[in-house]
Amino acid sequence: MNKIKLIIILLIYLFSLQSKGQNLSNRKLIKIVRNAPDSIGYFASDIADYFKTKTENSKELVLLFSYWIDQNISYDVEKYLNDDKTYTTIWDTLETKKTMCQGFSELFSELCFWADIESEIIKGYAKGFGFNGKPLKDTNHIWNAVLINNKWKLVDITWAVGFINIRKGKFVFNKRFRKQYIFAKPDDLIITHLPVKSKWQLSNNPITFNEFFSEVHEKKRQSVINHSIRSIRYFK
Repeated sequence: MNKIKLIIILLIYLFSLQSKGQNLSNRKLIKIVRNAPDSIGYFASDIADYFKTKTENSKELVLLFSYWIDQNISYDVEKYLNDDKTYTTIWDTLETKKTMCQGFSELFSELCFWADIESEIIKGYAKGFGFNGKPLKDTNHIWNAVLINNKWKLVDITWAVGFINIRKGKFVFNKRFRKQYIFAKPDDLIITHLPVKSKWQLSNNPITFNEFFSEVHEKKRQSVINHSIRSIRYFK
């Protein structure tokens, strides 16, 4: 009888290991996030610990973190319009459920930390909402890089969660998840994002500040926008 119990326990254990090793579909990942209890949303460590019980796959964890942020955190339009550059702590972001790029990137990085996923916070220039085509004097955006299977991947969680739109003469936040900014292709992201440290272009042929703000590069950005299926307004 004891042997039978041991065999059953062993089979259950092996099945659980096999299940964790399987790739979860995008639909399942979103379902996991939607079913996550509200009680985990007060501390980054609790959020990470909860999703670590669902998968041990680093790529899937990054997607779970991204979907959770999308479901729970909004862009602080009022702070943006007031040009308020006050530092936002991770605690503030989780408590108020809204932030700007600095808060988004630091929360994302903190979740990765608790999941033992190496990440970097990247500061740079972004041709986002309100960009007038002229070179920027100062950096205006922050995004991330994560190390997945010994390879760096680019993530802009701020641009992923939605975009600012003008509706009836008012600036509003339009929540619409854009997965292309999670594990973004370096050749695509460089059209709108220039990191201060060129190594985070993740390119064998990095471009310079002057090239990024050149007329040729701007035409390339406009071409991408014009060929987009829908009108997109980008974040700062």
